[in-house]
Amino acid sequence: MSFHLPMTKTAALALTVGGLAALAPASAVAAVKGFDLTAGTTATPGNARGVGTVNFLGPQRVAVKGTINDICPKDGYGAYVEFKFNFKGGGYATRVVSDQRKCKAKPKAFAFTTPKFGHRVVSVGVTVIEIDQAAGGDRIGDAARQLVTR
Repeated sequence: MSFHLPMTKTAALALTVGGLAALAPASAVAAVKGFDLTAGTTATPGNARGVGTVNFLGPQRVAVKGTINDICPKDGYGAYVEFKFNFKGGGYATRVVSDQRKCKAKPKAFAFTTPKFGHRVVSVGVTVIEIDQAAGGDRIGDAARQLVTR
């Protein structure tokens, strides 16, 4: 027994577009993932916040954008966000962005795209670090971490 259902042009187009999307390789679609990390107040009097996205552009390239903000006290050390690009089979590359500006400043924006690495990037470790000066001049810090996978 067979059935024939009439199809409008709109329904036929939707099926065609949907069918083509299903045929696209998964690697052709960029994977965008977010992070929102706050570090501080455990060992330090201040804190820091890093917010943004990690966009896996392909197997060997990553685009990162977001903001980092050192939320006082002002002591000359600041807030840092470190990105660790982990490669398949071992090894990694890093990039650090810092905020060492005045208190109550708006978050510092950043954006960059990695070069095409010689290895596949399997994950990106994001660490937000807040460093202050302790009594006696020693540096103390807090950190918050997130692993962003494909």
